[in-house]
Amino acid sequence: MTMLVYLVGLAVVALIWFLHLRTARKAEAAASWPTATGTVQSSAVREKVEADSEGDSETAYYPEVSYAWTVNGQSHTGRRIQFGETPRFLRETAAQAVCDRYRAGASIPVRYDPANPAEAVLETRKPGPSRAIVFTVVAVVLTVIAGTVVEAF
Repeated sequence: MTMLVYLVGLAVVALIWFLHLRTARKAEAAASWPTATGTVQSSAVREKVEADSEGDSETAYYPEVSYAWTVNGQSHTGRRIQFGETPRFLRETAAQAVCDRYRAGASIPVRYDPANPAEAVLETRKPGPSRAIVFTVVAVVLTVIAGTVVEAF
């Protein structure tokens, strides 16, 4: 039974890194996708009160951008700024700086997947590994704890 716990933990770690690497590859591929001229439909900062790691509340700010573009006569809309997580900031001014790059009504370059023009992105920055590292550490710690508990019984 202990071996099963460790195998599940290993599978979780493998999944974490698979998802991270897939997102990084997607961002890298998107850098060479063609661009279409799009129009920003809306751009705003969303404020959300969340619990931090110690259970205290903190306010996070998320830039939300909606845009439209046309490829081969087909209209599309999207909200993805970058691959991976939606950008999250603890300072409203930082989130606003993203929105300022994409003001409502502005013409912007939209990178779209030539094989699926409905899939698009505005920025092609690759995500860093910090989140995957944190999730890996948490998964390993929880796996060791679970394996120890199972061994005790």
